[in-house]
Amino acid sequence: MNHRMLFFISLIVIVVGVAGILIQYKPAADPAAATADPVPVSVSEPVKRVTFLAQATRELRPYDLLSLSDYKIKEIEVYEDAQNEHGFPSEVIADLTGYLIRKDIAEGSIISPEMTVSPGSPEFVQHSLRDGETLYAVKVNVQDKFMLKTLKVGQRITLTLRAKDSNNSRAVTNPTAADGMDTVISSDVNHYFTQPLMSSVDIIKIEKYEHSENTNYRSDNIAGEVIVRVDAEQMATLRTVEKSGEILISLTKGTAHISDKRTQLSDILPNFNSIRELRGKN
Repeated sequence: MNHRMLFFISLIVIVVGVAGILIQYKPAADPAAATADPVPVSVSEPVKRVTFLAQATRELRPYDLLSLSDYKIKEIEVYEDAQNEHGFPSEVIADLTGYLIRKDIAEGSIISPEMTVSPGSPEFVQHSLRDGETLYAVKVNVQDKFMLKTLKVGQRITLTLRAKDSNNSRAVTNPTAADGMDTVISSDVNHYFTQPLMSSVDIIKIEKYEHSENTNYRSDNIAGEVIVRVDAEQMATLRTVEKSGEILISLTKGTAHISDKRTQLSDILPNFNSIRELRGKN
């Protein structure tokens, strides 16, 4: 009995020992496998796109109307999913002429849409007037209707009065003429003069009359109006002279000072100063 027990115990010990040796055995590592580069994991890079911003080239104040010289286009890269909160649409940013500034903008700062009002906005006219300013409509004749297409909101114009000269000389007789004939100065030819009124006036709105809808187009030969903003003194000047002649429109060049010079027909065409007629004596 004891021999059998010892035999089984010895057999169990041998089996356990062999199992332990098999479990603990590990094959030698392959040197080539140990030095192999790890397999790269594919990571997609965020996609970027180009967007454009408007950067102020001078200090801008509320009520300023943008011109092309007031800003430059700045190109930047942003991620594809980023929102362009400070940029204008690409089809708009190329020409922001006439956009109304709502707040102070330092030179070099980005002009964002919320800082401006578009000329096409219903609020544009209301927000474009400072205290003491009002609107004045300059009539445009049919012969000058091309101006209604070429002028833009935000451009600055000079207003000039063109009127007949009421100081034309009447007929004058010269009885002392050496040839025995009288020389008469006739006023049959109309003499006109031009007088600059004001410059750097901002265009706020342009209205084109429809031939079939507006009787002014037919009766007064008016094609439309260029509406400008003026202060009280400028309004008084325009109201004073508007009935005496025609108010002409021209673009203001830079910050040029308006000339006070009055130009008459005789200054340009001296030969039209008078018409000489010869009459025989009775």
